[in-house]
Amino acid sequence: MENHFCVEIYAPDGLSGIEAPLDSCAMPLYAYVSGYNGKVILRQRLHDSCMCWEMDSSDEDIMFASGSTFGTASDAEVKLRSLSECLTRAGFPHQILMDDCEGLLTTRIDCSILDGLIHPEQAAHGLAEVEVGC
Repeated sequence: MENHFCVEIYAPDGLSGIEAPLDSCAMPLYAYVSGYNGKVILRQRLHDSCMCWEMDSSDEDIMFASGSTFGTASDAEVKLRSLSECLTRAGFPHQILMDDCEGLLTTRIDCSILDGLIHPEQAAHGLAEVEVGC
């Protein structure tokens, strides 16, 4: 089964600092310095027939990634929650949405509150609501 996902990350200066937490991620991702604007983004480490990951750098405060995993929805959720834990440890508020092959939202992971604070920029971008904690 194919499961589609999208990731929004509040990272005005890129994902610098994600390197160490990313070592424990269940998704084969690595930190990469974009040649476009020098911000750190995430790239897929190896060709993986069980996953597809796309992320480009952005001049905006919100960085966006999308892709697919192939396998059960529960396996995909484990991988995405692992990514969420890495982003949280690195201090990046984020939202991850996963759809099943029919396009139905099956999982929403929001981690927008760090140290009990919601930043105004996050609220302005719709990242202030927490439905599923990390």
